[in-house]
Amino acid sequence: MRRSIPLAIALASATSAWSATPASYAALDKASAAACAAASGFRNPIVHAPVRFADTSGIDARLVEGRWPQPHMKGRQGTMLCLYNRRARRAEVQEAAMWQAKIAQTDPPVRDTSWRLTAIGGSAPTASTPITLMLGSDGHATGTSGCNRYSARYVLNGASLRVVPPFIGTGIACPAAAMNLERRYQAALQKASTWSLTPNGRLTITQQSGGTLSFRAER
Repeated sequence: MRRSIPLAIALASATSAWSATPASYAALDKASAAACAAASGFRNPIVHAPVRFADTSGIDARLVEGRWPQPHMKGRQGTMLCLYNRRARRAEVQEAAMWQAKIAQTDPPVRDTSWRLTAIGGSAPTASTPITLMLGSDGHATGTSGCNRYSARYVLNGASLRVVPPFIGTGIACPAAAMNLERRYQAALQKASTWSLTPNGRLTITQQSGGTLSFRAER
Protein backbone atom coordinates (compact mmCIF):
# COMPACT_ATOMS: atom_id res chain seq x y z
CA MET A 1 0.00 0.00 0.00
CA ARG A 2 1.46 3.36 -1.01
CA ARG A 3 0.63 6.99 -0.49
CA SER A 4 2.78 9.85 -1.68
CA ILE A 5 3.14 13.53 -2.26
CA PRO A 6 4.91 13.83 -5.66
CA LEU A 7 8.66 13.90 -5.22
CA ALA A 8 10.84 15.78 -7.70
CA ILE A 9 14.36 14.42 -7.39
CA ALA A 10 17.36 15.96 -9.08
CA LEU A 11 19.98 14.26 -7.00
CA ALA A 12 23.19 14.69 -8.93
CA SER A 13 22.73 18.06 -10.57
CA ALA A 14 21.01 20.22 -7.97
CA THR A 15 22.79 22.28 -5.35
CA SER A 16 21.72 22.92 -1.78
CA ALA A 17 19.07 25.62 -1.52
CA TRP A 18 19.35 26.29 2.17
CA SER A 19 22.01 27.47 4.57
CA ALA A 20 23.28 25.06 7.24
CA THR A 21 22.66 27.07 10.42
CA PRO A 22 21.04 25.96 13.69
CA ALA A 23 17.88 27.89 12.79
CA SER A 24 17.72 26.35 9.32
CA TYR A 25 18.14 22.83 10.75
CA ALA A 26 15.28 23.45 13.20
CA ALA A 27 13.06 24.74 10.37
CA LEU A 28 14.09 21.80 8.17
CA ASP A 29 13.22 19.24 10.85
CA LYS A 30 9.83 20.86 11.42
CA ALA A 31 9.05 20.95 7.69
CA SER A 32 10.19 17.40 6.98
CA ALA A 33 8.30 15.99 9.95
CA ALA A 34 5.11 17.74 8.83
CA ALA A 35 5.52 16.61 5.22
CA CYS A 36 6.17 12.99 6.22
CA ALA A 37 3.19 12.99 8.58
CA ALA A 38 0.92 14.32 5.83
CA ALA A 39 2.27 11.94 3.18
CA SER A 40 1.72 8.89 5.41
CA GLY A 41 -2.03 9.43 5.60
CA PHE A 42 -1.98 7.88 9.09
CA ARG A 43 -4.21 8.91 11.95
CA ASN A 44 -2.14 10.43 14.78
CA PRO A 45 1.20 9.80 13.04
CA ILE A 46 4.42 9.56 15.04
CA VAL A 47 7.35 10.79 12.94
CA HIS A 48 10.70 9.48 14.12
CA ALA A 49 14.02 11.30 14.08
CA PRO A 50 15.65 11.84 10.67
CA VAL A 51 18.69 10.23 9.13
CA ARG A 52 20.12 13.14 7.15
CA PHE A 53 22.10 12.42 3.99
CA ALA A 54 24.64 14.75 2.41
CA ASP A 55 23.64 17.74 0.28
CA THR A 56 24.64 15.84 -2.87
CA SER A 57 21.51 13.74 -2.39
CA GLY A 58 19.51 16.25 -0.34
CA ILE A 59 17.44 13.53 1.34
CA ASP A 60 16.22 13.03 4.90
CA ALA A 61 14.88 9.56 5.75
CA ARG A 62 12.33 9.04 8.54
CA LEU A 63 10.15 6.25 9.83
CA VAL A 64 6.50 7.14 10.41
CA GLU A 65 4.14 5.11 12.61
CA GLY A 66 0.40 5.51 12.89
CA ARG A 67 -2.99 3.89 12.44
CA TRP A 68 -4.51 3.20 9.04
CA PRO A 69 -7.57 5.45 8.46
CA GLN A 70 -9.44 3.05 6.14
CA PRO A 71 -12.45 1.39 7.81
CA HIS A 72 -11.45 -2.09 6.60
CA MET A 73 -8.06 -1.73 8.36
CA LYS A 74 -9.93 -1.43 11.70
CA GLY A 75 -7.40 0.97 13.18
CA ARG A 76 -4.43 -1.33 12.75
CA GLN A 77 -0.93 0.06 13.25
CA GLY A 78 1.25 0.75 10.22
CA THR A 79 4.82 1.83 9.49
CA MET A 80 6.16 3.77 6.51
CA LEU A 81 9.56 4.89 5.32
CA CYS A 82 9.49 8.56 4.31
CA LEU A 83 12.08 10.20 2.04
CA TYR A 84 12.02 13.99 2.23
CA ASN A 85 13.71 16.00 -0.51
CA ARG A 86 15.13 19.13 1.10
CA ARG A 87 15.27 21.15 -2.12
CA ALA A 88 11.86 20.19 -3.50
CA ARG A 89 10.39 20.25 0.04
CA ARG A 90 8.30 17.21 -0.77
CA ALA A 91 7.97 13.75 0.69
CA GLU A 92 7.40 10.25 -0.64
CA VAL A 93 6.43 7.33 1.55
CA GLN A 94 6.50 3.57 1.12
CA GLU A 95 5.04 0.99 3.47
CA ALA A 96 7.71 -0.62 5.65
CA ALA A 97 5.76 -3.20 7.62
CA MET A 98 8.79 -5.47 8.09
CA TRP A 99 10.42 -2.82 10.33
CA GLN A 100 7.45 -2.33 12.60
CA ALA A 101 8.42 -4.96 15.18
CA LYS A 102 11.96 -3.62 15.38
CA ILE A 103 11.04 -0.03 16.19
CA ALA A 104 9.91 -0.81 19.75
CA GLN A 105 13.29 -2.44 20.42
CA THR A 106 15.59 0.11 18.81
CA ASP A 107 13.82 3.45 18.68
CA PRO A 108 14.85 5.91 19.80
CA PRO A 109 18.56 4.96 19.70
CA VAL A 110 19.38 8.08 21.66
CA ARG A 111 18.28 6.44 24.92
CA ASP A 112 20.61 4.74 27.42
CA THR A 113 23.75 6.08 25.72
CA SER A 114 26.23 8.33 27.52
CA TRP A 115 26.68 11.44 25.37
CA ARG A 116 29.54 13.93 25.81
CA LEU A 117 28.97 17.58 24.92
CA THR A 118 31.16 18.76 22.03
CA ALA A 119 29.56 22.14 21.30
CA ILE A 120 27.06 24.54 22.84
CA GLY A 121 25.68 27.14 20.51
CA GLY A 122 28.30 26.13 17.95
CA SER A 123 31.27 26.66 20.33
CA ALA A 124 33.29 23.99 22.14
CA PRO A 125 32.76 23.90 25.92
CA THR A 126 35.65 25.11 28.05
CA ALA A 127 35.00 23.00 31.17
CA SER A 128 37.87 20.82 32.39
CA THR A 129 35.30 18.23 33.54
CA PRO A 130 33.31 16.62 30.70
CA ILE A 131 29.68 17.67 30.32
CA THR A 132 27.58 14.58 29.74
CA LEU A 133 23.99 13.52 29.14
CA MET A 134 22.16 10.20 29.37
CA LEU A 135 18.48 9.90 28.52
CA GLY A 136 17.57 6.86 30.55
CA SER A 137 14.79 4.40 29.90
CA ASP A 138 13.41 5.39 33.32
CA GLY A 139 12.47 8.84 31.96
CA HIS A 140 15.31 10.72 33.66
CA ALA A 141 18.03 12.79 32.01
CA THR A 142 21.22 12.53 34.03
CA GLY A 143 24.87 13.46 33.71
CA THR A 144 27.53 15.95 34.75
CA SER A 145 27.35 19.62 33.81
CA GLY A 146 31.02 20.55 34.18
CA CYS A 147 30.83 20.99 37.93
CA ASN A 148 27.90 19.08 39.46
CA ARG A 149 25.90 15.98 38.68
CA TYR A 150 22.29 16.59 37.67
CA SER A 151 19.01 14.80 37.07
CA ALA A 152 15.72 15.92 35.52
CA ARG A 153 12.68 14.28 33.96
CA TYR A 154 12.33 14.26 30.18
CA VAL A 155 9.68 13.39 27.60
CA LEU A 156 10.73 12.00 24.23
CA ASN A 157 8.16 11.45 21.48
CA GLY A 158 9.53 10.74 18.03
CA ALA A 159 11.84 13.63 17.09
CA SER A 160 10.57 15.89 19.89
CA LEU A 161 12.38 16.19 23.23
CA ARG A 162 11.30 18.12 26.31
CA VAL A 163 13.36 18.29 29.51
CA VAL A 164 11.17 19.02 32.52
CA PRO A 165 12.55 21.17 35.36
CA PRO A 166 13.52 21.30 38.13
CA PHE A 167 17.08 20.02 37.88
CA ILE A 168 18.16 18.07 40.96
CA GLY A 169 21.87 17.69 41.63
CA THR A 170 24.87 18.05 43.84
CA GLY A 171 25.82 21.45 45.27
CA ILE A 172 29.56 21.65 44.75
CA ALA A 173 30.98 25.17 44.36
CA CYS A 174 33.33 25.50 41.39
CA PRO A 175 35.23 28.39 39.80
CA ALA A 176 33.02 31.12 38.34
CA ALA A 177 33.69 30.14 34.71
CA ALA A 178 32.65 26.53 35.36
CA MET A 179 29.52 27.60 37.23
CA ASN A 180 28.53 29.99 34.43
CA LEU A 181 28.95 27.23 31.82
CA GLU A 182 26.94 24.84 33.98
CA ARG A 183 24.05 27.30 34.23
CA ARG A 184 24.24 27.97 30.49
CA TYR A 185 24.19 24.25 29.65
CA GLN A 186 21.28 23.44 31.95
CA ALA A 187 19.29 26.43 30.68
CA ALA A 188 19.87 25.31 27.08
CA LEU A 189 18.86 21.72 27.89
CA GLN A 190 15.61 22.92 29.48
CA LYS A 191 14.73 24.63 26.17
CA ALA A 192 15.20 21.46 24.10
CA SER A 193 12.64 21.05 21.33
CA THR A 194 13.91 18.35 18.94
CA TRP A 195 16.73 15.84 18.59
CA SER A 196 18.42 14.17 15.64
CA LEU A 197 21.30 11.81 14.92
CA THR A 198 23.74 12.51 12.11
CA PRO A 199 24.86 9.67 9.81
CA ASN A 200 28.13 9.47 11.79
CA GLY A 201 26.25 9.01 15.08
CA ARG A 202 26.46 12.50 16.56
CA LEU A 203 23.52 13.75 18.62
CA THR A 204 22.13 17.26 18.08
CA ILE A 205 19.55 18.76 20.41
CA THR A 206 17.87 21.85 18.96
CA GLN A 207 15.92 24.55 20.76
CA GLN A 208 12.88 26.33 19.34
CA SER A 209 15.07 29.42 19.01
CA GLY A 210 17.48 27.45 16.81
CA GLY A 211 20.25 27.08 19.40
CA THR A 212 21.94 23.69 19.52
CA LEU A 213 23.75 21.29 21.82
CA SER A 214 26.03 18.79 20.05
CA PHE A 215 27.21 15.50 21.55
CA ARG A 216 29.23 12.44 20.65
CA ALA A 217 28.76 9.02 22.18
CA GLU A 218 31.29 8.17 24.88
CA ARG A 219 33.28 5.01 24.31
